Parts: sequence; structure tokens; C-alpha cells
Amino acid sequence: MTEEQFTKFRHEAVHVLMRLNESCESEFHISSWPHWDYDLECGTLTLSQDGAPKVVASIQLVGTTSKTADTWLWGWGNENLPTNVTEAVAGVRAVGETESLSQLTNASMPDDEYVGWEMTAIAARDLGLKGAYRCPGSDGFIYLVYAALRLATDEPSGGIQRRASRMQYSRQRFLDVRLQSSALQSGAGMVLKRS
Repeated sequence: MTEEQFTKFRHEAVHVLMRLNESCESEFHISSWPHWDYDLECGTLTLSQDGAPKVVASIQLVGTTSKTADTWLWGWGNENLPTNVTEAVAGVRAVGETESLSQLTNASMPDDEYVGWEMTAIAARDLGLKGAYRCPGSDGFIYLVYAALRLATDEPSGGIQRRASRMQYSRQRFLDVRLQSSALQSGAGMVLKRS
């Protein structure tokens, strides 16, 4: 794939992702839920209001950005993340290898205001996923794609409470790992909860 072809492919992928996100918004009202929590060990993003889960998404972590380092880091390139949320996205790297695209094969690259969404759009398109979500942090963003979404009311009885207790453990474990690995991607937007 030439650079010109890749630019066109990337542009088309962004527009496909915009349509996917519009569909998710229409069905699940994604932007109306004021709180979010993700659990990387379970591979879920939970959108909630007043402490009540409203939407649960199965996720893959595409990558992170850092304002301090001005970099994008692919999820598959961050050894501190659980593989269950990065293994599918690693398939995008294989496409990059086949097509000789360094943007898809290098673990990190310079960031601008568009790179995170562009790489997320490519991942969503390549993997046939449902949409994407960007979680803000103090130094950047974390980009997630949805493999599946469902209303939290579809949850079997007690499932949300069990996941909430696992989530608390996962938050602490992830924060511990995150603090130890700050040299890899300093302040990459690993905030776990939006208020």
C-alpha cells in the first residue's frame, strides 16, 4: 500500500467509525451516561448514572496518547496491559506487516490531535468492531473499541455486583502496574473513572 493509498484508507476508516459511533449513540445513548469505568482484566467498559450501570461493552484497548511525550502507543506495544484486551488489536499489526505500513507496525509514533482516533478507526474497521470510546486522563487519552454492547439491564442477577468487586481489585492492580511503568508511556491517560 502506498502512502497515498494509506491516507485514503485511514480517512475512510475514520468516516466508517463515525457512522458506527452514531449507531451506538442511537441505540445505547453512549454520550448521555455521565460516568464510565473500565475493567481491563474483564475486558469491559461500563457506562453508568448515579451509580447504576446502564451500558456494558466488551472492549479491546487500541492504544494511548501522552501529551507530555507527544506519542501514540499501540495497546499491543504496552507490555503492562493484560493481553486479553490487546490481542485482537495485535491483528492490525499483522496488516501493517503485510502492507509495509510503519504506522501499524511500530509500537509508538509521534502524536497529534488525530492519530489516536485514526489508529482506532483502522482497528475498528479491520476487526469489524461496533464503535469506539476515548477515555480522558491527566496526560492524554486511552482509546477503546467495542466488540459488543448491551444494556446493563440484560445482566444476569448479581453479575454487576460481582463485577464491581472484581473491578475494585483490578483498579488497584492496574494502578500499581501503571505507576511502576510510567517510563514506558508517561501519563498515558490511564484514568479509570469519569465523574
